[in-house]
Amino acid sequence: MVDEIVARLLDSAIRFTPAGRISVGVELMHRQGVPYPAATLEISVADTGIGIADERRGAIYKPFYQVDDGSDRQVGGTGLGLAIVRRLVELMDGEITLASEVGAGSTFRVSIPVEICKSFVPANVASSPARRGSRPAAANQPLEGSVLLAEDNEFNAMLAAELLTLMGLKVTLAADGAVAHRAAEAHRFDVILMDCQMPNLDGYEATRRIRQAELAASKPPVPIIAVTANALAGDREKCLAAGMDDYLAKPYTVAQLRSKLIAWLPEPADRPSVPSSSVAARAIEN
Repeated sequence: MVDEIVARLLDSAIRFTPAGRISVGVELMHRQGVPYPAATLEISVADTGIGIADERRGAIYKPFYQVDDGSDRQVGGTGLGLAIVRRLVELMDGEITLASEVGAGSTFRVSIPVEICKSFVPANVASSPARRGSRPAAANQPLEGSVLLAEDNEFNAMLAAELLTLMGLKVTLAADGAVAHRAAEAHRFDVILMDCQMPNLDGYEATRRIRQAELAASKPPVPIIAVTANALAGDREKCLAAGMDDYLAKPYTVAQLRSKLIAWLPEPADRPSVPSSSVAARAIEN
């Protein structure tokens, strides 16, 4: 995911530097007072472009924010790049800062806590059979499988889909519970990430219908992880009562999302066929 952050910061720098230069710096720093193997990855992307005024810095992470005041709009807006960068950094428990001067360029600095791996997991450990929910996986080890992501917020869906793709997973999007229900009936997924609050059909009712269809067709239940902003007493029990298997509260970190997926993704030998890209397109459109 670090490469995605750097790529998007570079894209932004190129966009706002019609002429000049761009530099990238990456350094691994030991965190004071924290024992090895903890460290901080320090990333800087600097340009000599148009710069950003002080009063605009708090808004540049908004999707499609217009940085340039020029009537010709030769530079354009921020798109989704910086908005996604900021959220990715937050999900990795990091922070992003900006130093900029109008007409003199900008420097984005990102600090991300990391752990240094001294060695790989031995082959006999990595390949040994494990009970679902206890399978080991390195923090940067790609995952395998297909995920149905039910999320009605376009930005949240795009961000989560990008995270899942970067983890190595195949993603199908569903804009509401009704679409998720239809997609789950048409194709077998390895895991479903189900937002609880959605229009047309919420995640609770969508899950009930998926479970009823599985029971009627004598199909094994697909793992469904509830994703909700609610973190009140009884919310987890409500999700489980609807037929969901686990619970992930928003806002979540990359590590928390990855941990839930590792707990519920099946072993490669037990994995069903991955849905085609055309399936994902239909899920988005409907």
